[in-house]
Amino acid sequence: MPFAATRRLDAGLAVLLWTALHGCAPPVRAPDAEGGASGPRASVAVDRGTCASEAVLLGRSVSVLVAPASGAGTATSLPRHAPVYLCAGAGGYRGIVFPAPGQRAVCGSRAGGAPCLTGWVREPVPVEVAG
Repeated sequence: MPFAATRRLDAGLAVLLWTALHGCAPPVRAPDAEGGASGPRASVAVDRGTCASEAVLLGRSVSVLVAPASGAGTATSLPRHAPVYLCAGAGGYRGIVFPAPGQRAVCGSRAGGAPCLTGWVREPVPVEVAG
């Protein structure tokens, strides 16, 4: 087979493979402009690079949401005194990072590879104040 025909065949296979892998994937849904989620389980990632390096303790139990929106699904709930690392907020919600259940991990902005989870809580975040 001539070289030009082989290149066209390779390019055609690459397009076919890309379409098979990416062309049929469902779109990722994010919060709409009004702050509501475009679906009940539309997940929005927390920017872990914005998280504090020191944990705070929750002052009461909270529901952890999958996105910073009132219609977002609940990922989990955390009890009073659970350690959380506060991250950047969005639309009245605060991103948090916290140890996975049963773990005692450091999850701050400098912790890499720790077994930590992320989510969103409604602001103001209820934290314990020493004093």
